[in-house]
Amino acid sequence: MKKTYLYTFLGITLNAIENSMTIVTNLGSILWPASIVNMMHAFGWTMCASIFTEGIVISFLTMILERRMSWKQWRKELIFLTPYSVLIQAFATVWRWWGIDKLDFIPRFGVDILGLLISFTGLAMYSECAWCFHPHDALSSCLKSR
Repeated sequence: MKKTYLYTFLGITLNAIENSMTIVTNLGSILWPASIVNMMHAFGWTMCASIFTEGIVISFLTMILERRMSWKQWRKELIFLTPYSVLIQAFATVWRWWGIDKLDFIPRFGVDILGLLISFTGLAMYSECAWCFHPHDALSSCLKSR
């Protein structure tokens, strides 16, 4: 069980590192991080607050669509969202400090693609552990089953 927690947290961390990279490049390569950028600008929120709030809303939306309140699943999504939203904010700060957001288009595009690839590695790791998920993953599963 300890390995499950370790690999889940490592997967969340990898996902946060690289999703923050795709957000900082501001190329809109992944749909929900692009929506996070829009929320940040529209509401004047931090990235952490935007990710956390959107995740909570999506979690409740999934429960409404499934027509059942699964508080156990909600807690697991909260366990995912809490470190994820904090880590993504921290890593985005590092990427901006390194100047990734100021790169010309071609190098920024390369960084964005690298972010996508490593993000999928993180997703594969925490998905394989099946201990906790991002609310968007739960929503996708809900919509597929309909």
